Amino acid sequence: MNNAFQISTTYRLDQLEKKTRSLEESLALLGQKQLSLEKVSDHLVKTNNIKIEVVEKPVIEVSKDIMRTIKIRRKDNVAERYAAWEKLDRAGVRASEIAKAFKCDHDSVLYAKRNGFKSGWMARSERKGLEA
Repeated sequence: MNNAFQISTTYRLDQLEKKTRSLEESLALLGQKQLSLEKVSDHLVKTNNIKIEVVEKPVIEVSKDIMRTIKIRRKDNVAERYAAWEKLDRAGVRASEIAKAFKCDHDSVLYAKRNGFKSGWMARSERKGLEA
């Protein structure tokens, strides 16, 4: 019983030492400022079986027509803006990046997302309890 415990403990220590050496090598490579991101990622993939994918940031361009109507809250303008936000959201663009491109608060994008990008706009005369 004691011998089996000693063997398993020795095995675990060996595994931890191997992992520690591998991570120390990775840290040493990261410490060298002249290495490019590709070399570091290649080394990490080879030593630790880690898959690293470098993704470039998408460039978001907003048409001038939409930007002109950004402050006008008419039903068609809001629906058009929400449709653009929905397409960008489905493409995987973060809400903060969408908000920067549209020059608005990111909570506006999150609010639209929570509501399924459906406009809740209605004329004042259509609201309950309010008269035109």
